[in-house]
Order: sequence, then structure tokens, then C-alpha cells
Amino acid sequence: MQRKTAATTMVAVAAAIAAIALLTKATGQPTQRAVATSSASCNVPKTSAEPSRQAFEDVQTVARHFADELGRFKDENQTMSPAELLAQAHADSSYPISTLADPGKKLDAETIYARTKAGVVVVGGIFKCTKCKNWHAQCAGGFVVGQDGLILTNLHTVEACGKLEAMGAMTEDGRVFPVKAVLASSRLNDLALLKVQAAHLRPLPVSADVSVGATVYCLSHPTLPNGKANCFYTFSQGIVCGKFIIDGEQRKPLPVLAITADYGLGASGGPILNDHGAVVAIACQAVPLLQREKEKNTQMVWKFARPSCSILALLDKSATGRKSTAAENSLVIARTAAKAAPSVQNAEPKPSASGAVTFELRPCEQPSVGYYRPASVQLTEKPFKQPKAEPRYQSKKPLYGVLQLGDAADNRFLVAVDEPDGGQPKIYIDRHGDGDLTNSGPGDWDRSNGPTCFAGNVLIDVPYPTGKIPYNFCFYRMKSRMPDRLFYYRNGGREGEVVLDGKHYRVLVLDDNADGRFDDLQNGSFIIDLNQDNKLDATTDSAEYFQLNEPFNVHGKVWEVASMTADGLHIALQPSRAEVAIKPYLDPGCPAPEFVGKGLDGQTIDLQAEATKGKYVLLDFWASWCGPCRGEFLTLRRLYARYKDHGLTIIGVNLDSDLAPAVNAAEQAQLLYPHIFDGQGWKNAVARLYRVHGIPQVYLLDSQLKIVGKQLRGVALEQRLRELLGPGDEEAAQAVDQSRQTAKEPGK
Repeated sequence: MQRKTAATTMVAVAAAIAAIALLTKATGQPTQRAVATSSASCNVPKTSAEPSRQAFEDVQTVARHFADELGRFKDENQTMSPAELLAQAHADSSYPISTLADPGKKLDAETIYARTKAGVVVVGGIFKCTKCKNWHAQCAGGFVVGQDGLILTNLHTVEACGKLEAMGAMTEDGRVFPVKAVLASSRLNDLALLKVQAAHLRPLPVSADVSVGATVYCLSHPTLPNGKANCFYTFSQGIVCGKFIIDGEQRKPLPVLAITADYGLGASGGPILNDHGAVVAIACQAVPLLQREKEKNTQMVWKFARPSCSILALLDKSATGRKSTAAENSLVIARTAAKAAPSVQNAEPKPSASGAVTFELRPCEQPSVGYYRPASVQLTEKPFKQPKAEPRYQSKKPLYGVLQLGDAADNRFLVAVDEPDGGQPKIYIDRHGDGDLTNSGPGDWDRSNGPTCFAGNVLIDVPYPTGKIPYNFCFYRMKSRMPDRLFYYRNGGREGEVVLDGKHYRVLVLDDNADGRFDDLQNGSFIIDLNQDNKLDATTDSAEYFQLNEPFNVHGKVWEVASMTADGLHIALQPSRAEVAIKPYLDPGCPAPEFVGKGLDGQTIDLQAEATKGKYVLLDFWASWCGPCRGEFLTLRRLYARYKDHGLTIIGVNLDSDLAPAVNAAEQAQLLYPHIFDGQGWKNAVARLYRVHGIPQVYLLDSQLKIVGKQLRGVALEQRLRELLGPGDEEAAQAVDQSRQTAKEPGK
């Protein structure tokens, strides 16, 4: 149970929802050219304005736009030499990033295409011919794996661009970015990770595996038969027809996926997607099977792709101790990505303060954070304003609500909940802020538990004076318990890097009250990778977790947040005069803080003395008003009976403010071990020492007062103690189980 605040009801709902459990190079002679010339002709046709052709793409005009924009960057000396990029690409290195997980929900083909298109890019180079002064393009494909400009393509695409004038990438909406570096590559797997100067891209999720026979889709840019233009964003369907290990370069084993989805010349780098819209492979090679060698009688054509296991190996999250690649050492990119994101190009002035240093942050979606503070929307039968367009509701009376996000003048978003009796519930959110409830997806909840409990993630374009920034929120509904409320919490934040005293640290900033504003420091969290293990520990008891308005000690020097912009893209840090000790780590293997306190009976309880009585000490933080704590009483009573004579000591730490409820709860539950009590509630001295922000919470210590486990409950706690102490007293434990029907359990 979370800390009590004015939002106690919403916090209780948060605990309830948490319990819902919702939900390459070819072997031999290559048969496919790396890229295709998309604009070989100097005569570019005019775009037709005929109504019958408005829904059709003019492929040569698209290629011309890519060539002209990248050529402009080249003329302004904003591009890297393709030869230098090629040298970086031959380093054979990995690069650690966190990819999005497979969403696990089956989608129809149209939805997959619509959702995936924004994450697929055109990758290519430009050159000038001898007949005219125009730039011309050679194009292949790639897809986004990191929203801050990380794009995956084939190594042979980079090699094909090595002799051209410039290399770049273009998104589906026409934004063009120069390639600034090749961060990682694999010659064996024909993969290259590119960095472009961009922000707010839409990364595609990556699935760990796919089975033979599974339906797959390819989204790529094959070349027209005349070789003069690419058919951008061509979508084909097939199945996985084989998974093989073949000989790669220098006879190294090479995993390949064979598929029947169509792709051809110019399609290199296109993603192969499963029926959830997650990447399972990357297109790289088409190999004809001939009846006899040196004959042209083709029997079939293998469509080979490099599987996701090869992709994930390149994006190696464990490669934290590796040396920086040449590309990283030479990479100089403005973190603001102003040209890549016009909406933040004219950002407000950087905050300034005496001695402050300002850093750029970028949006991130779904950070690995184990806590949240829910907010709520009051639902009514009438909207606060009439929407421009609404879906066809199934219920007689849809309910409406309003979200207030960001700090722009118009920051209200309309929400509609459609819950027909016996039908499929839906949620509609005006996620673009244009008053249209029909253009933001079908409104399906991602997860459900029974007919009245639903949850789902929604990406909303939150408005700021600097422009709109997509921000991920998780919404959930508990119709039977609170029919007039819709709950939500932030499922995104801002991430980046800060440099303090010459050392680089990853940071994560969270908007805890989910209002889309990051400048209210009392309602935000700041996580900094102090031990530089490339992991951000965002648990509330972490030594790397701080409130935004809380000074923090970095290896002996105290810093504080001087200011932040409302959009969260700029953070200013400055030295602090506050006296703040270095937070000790409270992870397994770390020393446990020692304490001496008074028990419920007034007797002194000394942790060090208690540790000498056995092999392990279990600290249990609880309160009489905490329902989940009461749910653990039977387990604790059984464990105490089983192991009290076999090396286990239990110390309860009670967070009640009044003595009587604490004493009554311990007596009624027959918790016969000592309990610390000081009447300070959440400010209990031991709870603050162990940085307890939610209960029930346990810490398991050994006799040397080293932490061996935490956050263990129920079966997991019993299994861990059985591993450490064996079976214990089985009869005593069984006696507790037999008496549980008659024992008076508080709250039962």
C-alpha cells in the first residue's frame, strides 16, 4: 500500500489495478543490388491534381523530395562523409539500447500497416549525374529502434552509399535527416545501426522469436522494373517457411529466416513483422534456387531475412563495459535535434541560475518504473464542449470527461467512455487535441479482467508553448467500484545524459502527478545512474531515486535541480549548499542500516543483538490500516512457527500513528515476534532509514547484517526461506494452517 496522501482513494485504486494482472552479404555471388536508383531521369513529372489520383503516391516526387532535402543538407555542410560512415561501419561492434517489447496483441493487416508505417524510413544516398545539376537518390529501407534517431538497416546499404555524396533517412511524413554516425555493425549478420539528428521518432517493437508457419508482413521500398523509382511503403504478406543455420563469412554459422512475403530490389532494410506489428527480422537478400548451377532455370526464390536474435545481439543491452566505438568518439550531435523536430526548434530560453548547468532531455515511453501516482477524470453524461466528430457509440449514454495536460493555452482533451450492456467497452480520447474522437484509433482497451475492469496505453500529443510532444499515459477503468471515474497515470517521461564534474550519468525525469508538466518540482522524480552501470533503478528505495525538489549527493558533492521547463526538455542543475549524505544502496549484498528502537511493549529492540540469535532476520514493514499487509499475516505467522527455532528472527516495523490499533492488530493476528513502534507513521525512523514508501515491504538480512532479499511476499517469501533454511518445523506450520479457519484475522 502506498503512502497516504489526500489522494488516498486513488492510491488504493492503484494498488487494486496492480493486482489485476492484466493484463548481409550473400554467400557466394550476391543476387540483389543493395539499393536502387530512384531518380535516374532528370525530368521530374508534375504531381497530378486529378481527384481520382489523390490517394495514390507519386513515387518520383517522393524520391525527388528526399534527394533535394538531403542535397540541401549537403550544400550546407551538415552531412557526414559516406566514406567516413563506411569506415565506422566496418568496426563490428554492438550498441546497448532498450527496444520496445512485443505488444502481444494480434492485429489485422490494415492496423499493422497503419501503426508501423511511421516507424519505417527510407535510407539512401544522393549523387549528381553529368546531365543536370539536380541531386538524385538511391534508396533502400530501414526502421526506427530508438526514438532519439536510432535506425537499423543493412550493412550493405551503407556500403552501397559509401561512394556517394551524402547519406540520409526520410520518415513517412517527409522529414529528412542526414546520417551522422554508424554506431554499431555486424558484417556476418549484414546489420548497421545508424544515428540521425532526430527526435520524437516512433520506434518499432522487436519480438524475440517467430515460429515456422507464422504469418508475417514486409514493409519495404522495392524498385520499379525500369529501375527509375521506388514503390515506397509497399506492404506484402506471407509466412515463415524456414529457419536455417547456413555458412556465413569465413564459414561462421549464420541464422537466417526464409519467408514468402514479397520483396525485391531496393527493399533491403525493410522490417519483417509478425501479426502483432513487432519486428521479427530485417529483409536483406533474395537468392534464386537454380535447377543446375550456371543455368537460368529458376526453381524458386528464397527471401532471406536476418532474424530478431541477430538484431537483439547488435542492440546488446549487456554491453555496458565495452569501449566506445570510433563513431561514438567522433559523433558530435546537438541534443536538441532542432531541425529534426520543428515543434521544439524554437524552444523557450534555457533556464539559467547562478552556477547552474543546463542539459537537454528527450521524451521516452514506458520507462521501467515500479510505481505511479494515479489521477482521475470525473465522468458525466455531457461533454465540456461539443466534439467535431464522434464515433458511433454502442451504449445509449456514453460518458465524457476532460483531461488537462501541458501548459499551453488550450490544454484540455476530451475523453469518451462507451460501455454497452453485454458489449465490448471502448475508450475514445481526443489524443491530437483537434476535437475529433474518430481519428485516434479504435478505442479498444489493451487489457481487461472481467467485464468491468479495463486498462490500456494511449499516446497523447501534449501541447506546450514550444509545440506538441507525444506523451504515453496508461488509463484504467473500474466500472463496478467507481462508475463515475476514469483513472490514469504517466507511462512516459524524459531521459538523457548529464555531465557532473566531468563524469557522464544517464538520468530519467518523471512527471508523477501525470499533468504533463515537468516544472512543478514537488510532483516529479529524478533518477540518476550514480554507479554508472547503464541501468536506472527507479524503485522508491533506490539510492538513485530522488524527488525533483530534493538535493542529491553525487560522490561527495551535493547538487539540486535549479529549474526545468514545463515540457521537460531542459533541466538545469546547480551545486547545493544543503548537507545531504550519500544514499547507501539497499540491494542484495549491501550492508543493512542498523537501528535501535522501542517495541509495542516499550522494550528496546536492537537489530544487531537480534541478528546474533539466528541465521537470518526478516524485517516486515506494516500498518493496521493496510489491507495487503493484513493479507500477509497468515504467511508471516506460519513462517515464524516454521523457522523460529531454525535460525529465523522476525522484527515487525509498524507505521501506525496510534498505539492501540497496532497492538490490537498484532494480538488478533497472533504475530508473536517483536514490533518497532514510534508513533510517527510514515516518518517512522526505521522506515525512513530503509526508504520505505509503500507497504507491505520486507527486507531479509543475514547474521552479518547483509541484505539477501527484499520485496518478497507470500509464496515467493516462503520459497526463499526454504532455500536458505530448509523445511523447518513442518508440524508447527501445519498447525497454523489448521487453525486459520478459527483464528480471528483482522479485516477478514
